Amino acid sequence: MNRLKVHNVSVSYGKKRVLKPVSFEVKEGKIIGFIGADGAGKSSLMHAIAGVISFSGKIELFNYSYRSPIEAEKIKKNTGFMPQGIGLILYDQLSIDEHLDFFANIRAVKQDADFKAYKERLLHMAGLLNYTDRQAGRLSGGMMQKLALICTLLHRPRLLILDEPTTGVDPVSRLELWEILKEIVARENTLCLISTAYMAEADK
Repeated sequence: MNRLKVHNVSVSYGKKRVLKPVSFEVKEGKIIGFIGADGAGKSSLMHAIAGVISFSGKIELFNYSYRSPIEAEKIKKNTGFMPQGIGLILYDQLSIDEHLDFFANIRAVKQDADFKAYKERLLHMAGLLNYTDRQAGRLSGGMMQKLALICTLLHRPRLLILDEPTTGVDPVSRLELWEILKEIVARENTLCLISTAYMAEADK
């Protein structure tokens, strides 16, 4: 069974500890929610798991252990990380189609018939199939978040980390984002970690 194991992971910035030691274990095919007040350490924990900040403790992902961002490089091909903030990973001047090509290229995804079918399915799920020539800077907040999610999913990550992906997004787009996530987790057997500020989402 492929799992994520977090062993006594804590995060400090200088002398200030922002995340007390955390331990848990989860398996693929699950959506795990991180719930807590602002400043509780949700983002710090997600950044540590994604391997983009220094931390204390040990993380084991799919039978590989890492204790630092350098050691985490080996797992990044199997992870997708969407940081907090609407459209944070997007470029205003690039169209939806150009974003998909860009993220596929930097992830060295083979753009064969299978990939094209997968990409079209993601666009259809997100309701973006008819807007592929529109620049990101001209999209609504909800459309930008759905595009960012698609870009994060293009290389079929086994671990998907989403830091408050629905904050500031309209209610309809929030529901659509969740539908995309539920289908991807079911189809791809992805392990998904999500933080949220909405208690209605946390209840799920």
